[in-house]
Amino acid sequence: MLSEEEKKISEEITIDLFAREKAGYTISQIAEEVGRSETSIRAHLTGKTKAGQLVRETYEKLKNRELKVVVPFVKVSEEMVEKEDLKKRIDEIKREYEEKINTLKKEVELLRQENSDLKKQLEEKENILKNIKEKLIILKDLVEYVEQV
Repeated sequence: MLSEEEKKISEEITIDLFAREKAGYTISQIAEEVGRSETSIRAHLTGKTKAGQLVRETYEKLKNRELKVVVPFVKVSEEMVEKEDLKKRIDEIKREYEEKINTLKKEVELLRQENSDLKKQLEEKENILKNIKEKLIILKDLVEYVEQV
């Protein structure tokens, strides 16, 4: 007696064999590709095995529209919509952050320029102050000289 796993594998192999037959492969080609004997391939394809019977019956029901395949498109669709919404939100947040980063970069550049300008002004004021101090020293010396004379 085959286990459930062995039955599943046997059914999957039979489906593969059946698909190859429908694609126009000969029994010899199928046997060579899957590494099984031609007798084994024929047994599956003619429905002499349980897996072969199941695959052939299922195929006939599908072909005659007696069996409908139900695919959970709604769930996949909901997941896809949710993923797309998340992707859009991520893109939106990314765009917002990039705008903020660009704004901050511009502000930093303006502040650097302002800082540079202020440093120049400070340097100019320090030079003026230095000049005044030098002149005061000269003036002080002159006043002392005049007082002595």
